[in-house]
Amino acid sequence: SGAPATFTTTGTITIPTGRTNVVTGGTFNYNSGSWGGRGSISLSGGLTLNLTPNLTNDTTALLLDSVTVNGPGRLVNAAGRTLILANSTDVKSPLDNLGELVIRSANTIDGPLTAPASSVIRLEATTAFNTTLTVASGFTNQGTIELTTTSGTTAVTLNVTAGSLVNDTGATISVL
Repeated sequence: SGAPATFTTTGTITIPTGRTNVVTGGTFNYNSGSWGGRGSISLSGGLTLNLTPNLTNDTTALLLDSVTVNGPGRLVNAAGRTLILANSTDVKSPLDNLGELVIRSANTIDGPLTAPASSVIRLEATTAFNTTLTVASGFTNQGTIELTTTSGTTAVTLNVTAGSLVNDTGATISVL
């Protein structure tokens, strides 16, 4: 018991294939160094993730569940990779989505969002929960946005609270 834990790294974190590094609650300061390996990282439980350099999932799988992500570093979802945001995750840092961004339940992107031609943003609701993504400022979709539910009783909502969602030439928004 007591105050939530704080972990600060300036070195190398390598997670081997088949292994998962789980961090729940507290504060994780990624101040410098490198983060990699073919394993996965699961961050959850009200954790605050502070990024000084950019953090990319180019080799390491990343799940954010009830996490607040702060900059100045960027969160980068690499091309060909999937990043899952679940259960009240709030991305306040810039988010570059070059791969597939999966949204489950209610989440917020308060920082700038980049969605180039290679990107997919998929909002998924199931029989267990509605899904809402709130984007604080306008962005241009150059890729694909999909709103999907596995149940006729749950809802999927995409909110842009300031500015506009621009769907660029060749980009798609689909309700599945």
